Amino acid sequence: MAEWLAEDAYQAFNQKRSDLEADGTLNEATTRLRVIDTMLFEVLRWDKLEVETEKFSRGEGYADYYAKRASTVIEAKKIGTWFVLPTKKFPNEPIPFGLLAKECKEAATAMGQAQGYAGERGARYTAVTNGHQWLLSMTFVPNQPLEERLVFVFESIQAIDDKFRLFFETFSPAALTTNLPSQYLMNVRRAPAPQKLSAQIIGYPVPAERNQLINTLRPVLQLIWDEMAADPDNLVFLQHCYIVPEPSEDMFRVAKELLEGRAVTDANIAAAAEHADASKLLARLESADKEQPVVLLGRIGHGKSTFLRYLRGVVAKDLLQKSYLQIDLNFIDQPASAEGVEQFVLDEVERQLKDSYKLDIYSDALVRLALRPELKEFCGSPRGVLLAGDKAAFKIAELDFIETFTKDRHKYLTRLMRHLRRGQRKSVVIFFDNLDRQKDPIQEQAFLRASAVAREWSVLVFVCLRPSTMQRSQARGVLDTIAPRVLLIAPPKTTTVLRKRFQYAEKFARRALPAEAYIRATFSEQIENSLPVAADFFASCDESVHQDPRLAEQYEAVANGNIRLVMKYLRETLTSNHLNTEKIVAIIKESG
Repeated sequence: MAEWLAEDAYQAFNQKRSDLEADGTLNEATTRLRVIDTMLFEVLRWDKLEVETEKFSRGEGYADYYAKRASTVIEAKKIGTWFVLPTKKFPNEPIPFGLLAKECKEAATAMGQAQGYAGERGARYTAVTNGHQWLLSMTFVPNQPLEERLVFVFESIQAIDDKFRLFFETFSPAALTTNLPSQYLMNVRRAPAPQKLSAQIIGYPVPAERNQLINTLRPVLQLIWDEMAADPDNLVFLQHCYIVPEPSEDMFRVAKELLEGRAVTDANIAAAAEHADASKLLARLESADKEQPVVLLGRIGHGKSTFLRYLRGVVAKDLLQKSYLQIDLNFIDQPASAEGVEQFVLDEVERQLKDSYKLDIYSDALVRLALRPELKEFCGSPRGVLLAGDKAAFKIAELDFIETFTKDRHKYLTRLMRHLRRGQRKSVVIFFDNLDRQKDPIQEQAFLRASAVAREWSVLVFVCLRPSTMQRSQARGVLDTIAPRVLLIAPPKTTTVLRKRFQYAEKFARRALPAEAYIRATFSEQIENSLPVAADFFASCDESVHQDPRLAEQYEAVANGNIRLVMKYLRETLTSNHLNTEKIVAIIKESG
């Protein structure tokens, strides 16, 4: 059954409005039948199976309505027995029972009688109504006398209309069952606290500045910190800041061996293809030529992207530059859906081959080189032989044959990669980076695409994945037929990471690094003048972490081990007004 909402109740209220506005000649039984029952069961949708009527209470008599699940007793009176003046307007908040009793004895009597029924039954809420006016209060509030108890008052049908959502949240079974009215009825009404004496000071309060130095130093700190984040591929940065976690030392060796093995295999195939009598060797090599993706497994922020940068920029730099074409697929913000993964991969591969390696992959010359074995087979096919004497017809048929490959981009790139390995003696490696920051469906689809690329293009593929994603995908059967090579990337120690960054920032500010570190950085005269102070500040930060490693542990705990978040939070701390930078710098000067 669909949930009965305030909007549904209000629609029913308007439909039953004429019944609810019955005149004052009805007795109590008829009031209950025509008005109160309509409001409770047709507007508020109380469940008749959960409501008892005329429930006997020892010493009190009979309770008109008792809802056990909603823990509420309702005392009904006939229309014409007024609890409050219907012309008086009550606020959208409860009022003290004592005030209500003072203004209307009938309300006090009815509420007191209902309180007796409710107390006997152990009901949480007590209500009274004459059909037009509805009152609700808590049956018992600890340490609060009856006259101080708060009461919701809806003084007329029009008042219910004007404040219908509040009425629904007061008397609906869902509200009463979840104890919603108590949030208002339990509040003790107190006079507001007196105004602070400091408020009498003209111009107070104003934001407090811990120091003026931060206003000068903040742009310098931001510039240096952002410079490190903006150019993580800088070789100088990698050499100074990358930390090889102990479990990852073997991972670099394995990754480099995979790159070397792929290059050797491609070189052997290319050499075998040059000799006509090496067909058997070539067939044997190509049968063992299929690749599997290499998965870098680790949580977000544990250093998978940095592992790849260090592998490419330091560990295997010479090998990659000499023997490989490198394709970067950055999944950080695209594609938008799993359906767009294939197009994104193909678009990026084609673009980077053209932009980075100046390969016009759809030029006539390169297409014919890539499809040379297929074109040779076409010439010897029945259609090729038939059209051999008609050059014009042969060229048209040959073009149609070529387009069966070029229209299928994946199929054509398979042939192109074969040509690059044999004809240009270049292996290919593709990095699926930041894939772990995408949603599971995109990660799964990209991994399947990486598997197809590695297997059919015979290229080496590195893929970044979260452990949880891989486990769920394997459990659902998405990746159960693929057995990738897995390199588990462990996070570095946060203490060491922070010290390395502070030391690099200090050297950066002192201009003590090689010129390659400053390719992107341009400093104004004002920034240049502040660099020595910034260098001293970073040195003090490094010393602080060295003296008390718990500082790093706090950042690690807040970021849940995510080094990327640690760097973000650290930047916010270094440039915060709450950090007494002036005092820190003064201590540095005093210490020498």
